[in-house]
Amino acid sequence: MSTENQQAPEKLFESMNSESKRLLQGLMRAEDTADIMKNLTDVWTQIVMQPWTNPQGWLEMVTKYQQDHFNLWTDFMSGTMNFEPQKDRRFDSDEWSNLPIFDFIKQSYLLTADVLNKSTDAIPVEGKEKDKLKFYTQYFIDAMSPSNFVTLNPEVLKEAMDTKGQSLVDGLQNLMADLEKGRITMTDESAFVLGENIGVSEGSVVFRNHLFELIQYKPT
Repeated sequence: MSTENQQAPEKLFESMNSESKRLLQGLMRAEDTADIMKNLTDVWTQIVMQPWTNPQGWLEMVTKYQQDHFNLWTDFMSGTMNFEPQKDRRFDSDEWSNLPIFDFIKQSYLLTADVLNKSTDAIPVEGKEKDKLKFYTQYFIDAMSPSNFVTLNPEVLKEAMDTKGQSLVDGLQNLMADLEKGRITMTDESAFVLGENIGVSEGSVVFRNHLFELIQYKPT
């Protein structure tokens, strides 16, 4: 093996280690982390209290969940995977269906997401409190998606193999850039130049509610 080939993995792991440290430091500085964790804890507490507050409904829900998971496991072990798939655009890639282990992971996640949402729906609260519970339940469900984890996402693994790991380093760098900005990058921000393809006009808020702000701009 050449010296160049030996150094390539070392440089890759060095880059990943450096970006991982920056990521952890960024997460520790995140101002909203404590509030999010408190709300998630409140939601989970209300869900786990359901065996006492609604024992019959809880029993039926858990029984169906266990039966569905048993059927999924049976299909996986038999190599048939006849389990009726649930649709989710995060798993549209063929890799999620063509490889049995990832198909099982996907379907197991979707079954669990479904029972968590139903558990939240069954909590006897209304109005803004129910909206808050549903929001943070979905927040947790989305965060736990196997598509978010390198070792559980066949698309990410394939890309990592094709790029010899460089895609993982690039992904960490993009994540760190978003953390430093405090928002998710949705487009190539370098493509916009003030005065050339983007303008700034003076304006003011003329209407505001809990959903949106209406801004009136002065003509130029």
